[in-house]
Amino acid sequence: MIPKVDGLIKHSGIMLIAMAIANTSLLFFHIYMSRTLGPAGFGILASFLSICFIIELPISTIQTVVAKYVSNFKIHNQYELIRLLFFRSLKRLLPYGGLGFIVFFLSSGYISAFLKIPSRTPVIFLGIVLFLLLIIPVPRGTLQGLQKFGYLGANLSIDATLRLLFGFCLVSLGMGINGALGGIALAIGVALLAAFTPLRSLFKQRRSTDNKINSSEIYAFFWPVGLALLFFAILTNVDVIVVKHFFSPLEAGYYAVLSIVGRGFLSVALAVSMAMFPRVSELHELNQDSSLTLKQSLFVCIFLFALGILICLLFPRFIILTLFGRKYLIISSLLGLFGIAITPLALTNILINYYLARHSTNFLYPLFAGVILYLTLLTLFHSSLKQVILVLGTSGSSVFLLNLGLFLFQVKRSKMDEA
Repeated sequence: MIPKVDGLIKHSGIMLIAMAIANTSLLFFHIYMSRTLGPAGFGILASFLSICFIIELPISTIQTVVAKYVSNFKIHNQYELIRLLFFRSLKRLLPYGGLGFIVFFLSSGYISAFLKIPSRTPVIFLGIVLFLLLIIPVPRGTLQGLQKFGYLGANLSIDATLRLLFGFCLVSLGMGINGALGGIALAIGVALLAAFTPLRSLFKQRRSTDNKINSSEIYAFFWPVGLALLFFAILTNVDVIVVKHFFSPLEAGYYAVLSIVGRGFLSVALAVSMAMFPRVSELHELNQDSSLTLKQSLFVCIFLFALGILICLLFPRFIILTLFGRKYLIISSLLGLFGIAITPLALTNILINYYLARHSTNFLYPLFAGVILYLTLLTLFHSSLKQVILVLGTSGSSVFLLNLGLFLFQVKRSKMDEA
């Protein structure tokens, strides 16, 4: 059965609503933390969250790979293989997660020294968060591959809402940054347990000796996905770490607030790409054209981004004053510029997921070139926050245009082959 492309709008809508709920909760989380911890303390928290996101995106390779193969198995009604993939993935990830936490614990002193943080404790809390983030992509990827977007969206919303609730309670008790990170760890733990509930039917699947998973094929797909998400994580998060290292704690806190705008834009792209990915994967498996699905996804994102940029340009002082307080008004003039700068990278996320769903890896070359360009420019030009934003926009635009050009070239070549 050929999946209907029009269903993308419905599934994207479900994910956008879920991400809106999640982003609202995370926004209040950041607002509370920025006001309670102050610019210097919030700058430290933001640098930790950026490290977390840089590591989390490659970890989300697991979700992408699981979603890809669950989607393929679903087409052929091979639910026993879905069960096998689910439990095998968990079995193999748990030991790696434990080992990773030990390594992270032992290196916590070096990490805290680099970020100029006097205590190792927040780094250890971050290690717990990363351990949980290594496990949760398995059930979420299974939900995504089965196209159970209602359950997936609810899980993301629960995660973000509980981060706000737990973080508020622990910080209110005087735990500071440790409370913020501890709240995140508790929220992810609850979301992990909740993600198993809609997958109960998998536990009832009978084991079959006739069906086996081609592990070599999965591993071969794992590496390009991991590289793609690692490159994208660097492009979207290394700026916060660079600012934390080179700028004053106060300026790092200012930039951390600006980066919240970027998270909003990226979350929109993430919601649309999560709905797009299994659909493109199915179409590719059935040898059907999926370019229309990509065009629809880009159109939805461009429309929403344009609206967001317009709001940031028209009401920057109102947004900053209302959400973060008078102490952050100094950066209101940079709000719209940051929205413009992050947009090309958010759109690149759509293209990356499209290529991965089609088992295409050619996009890795322009993506890697973009990372080199970005790191080089950041090293040379970081004299002001505005300059860092301009570097972000320049690098992101280069990466997006290169990958868009690759897509147009592939479409043109496909039409020539058909002719």
